[in-house]
Amino acid sequence: MQRTPGHDLGFDMPKRKYDPAYIKYGFIAIEHGGEALPQCVVCMKSLSNAAIKPSLLKRHLETNHAEKKDRDQSYFQRFGENVKRQRMDKTGHIYQKGAGIMKASYAVALLVAKNMKAHTIAESLIMPAAKILVSHVIGEESVSVSNNTVQRRIEEMLVNIADQVVEGGKSSKYGFAIQLDESTDITNCSQLLVYVRFTQSNAAKTESLMSQDLSSTTTG
Repeated sequence: MQRTPGHDLGFDMPKRKYDPAYIKYGFIAIEHGGEALPQCVVCMKSLSNAAIKPSLLKRHLETNHAEKKDRDQSYFQRFGENVKRQRMDKTGHIYQKGAGIMKASYAVALLVAKNMKAHTIAESLIMPAAKILVSHVIGEESVSVSNNTVQRRIEEMLVNIADQVVEGGKSSKYGFAIQLDESTDITNCSQLLVYVRFTQSNAAKTESLMSQDLSSTTTG
């Protein structure tokens, strides 16, 4: 059994309290065994109560997630909200099961987005069909694929992809280039397309940065 200095002196060391301001280091609080533990929102790792110190939390961020150390607080808050939604109980003993269900929900949302189908198709067709196919194999699980959930999942994935593209351009060794193009969507509305080209891991990458509806024609 691991002993703390306080045990050797005959008393327990006081428990440290989590400060919401520590989210700027990428940490939220998780309760375990009646004490608050800091949990990294990037790698999901929980540290000991004794690690609830700005210097130790900052060291974890800079050592394990150096590419994110200059991110602002709102970036980690978005991660933190996702982590909180994924928790199944306070101790986290069934987190892996909950994470699997959450992953399935995101995968279905991505499938709907790729096929440009109405969000309601997940709840009205995909989920019932999946239950029929697997109910006799692994039983039934409740995976959230409602219209609102699918829409939220797609929006969250879009934000995450945009963050990755912007970060890739900012960290590119040789800078980045912007390319503009025009197109029309399936309803024949004019669209401005913006692409960014940068280097990553010594390879050139071209990614879609954004698209914007045009209020005028694309000629001229």
